[in-house]
Amino acid sequence: MHTGELYLPNDDEIIQDQIKKLDRLYDFNMTRPTQLDKRKEMLKVILHYDIRVEGMSDF
Repeated sequence: MHTGELYLPNDDEIIQDQIKKLDRLYDFNMTRPTQLDKRKEMLKVILHYDIRVEGMSDF
């Protein structure tokens, strides 16, 4: 996307990448609020970097 190439939304590679991301988001949304460690690890994968999320600190 950032290479200056045309964006072709029907491209199979783009569709497969989007499906993988939607699966990860679904998995994250299906975790329990008390599964803080699992949620943090999943966010690292989804967002591609380690973050500190307010409200997700240990009790």
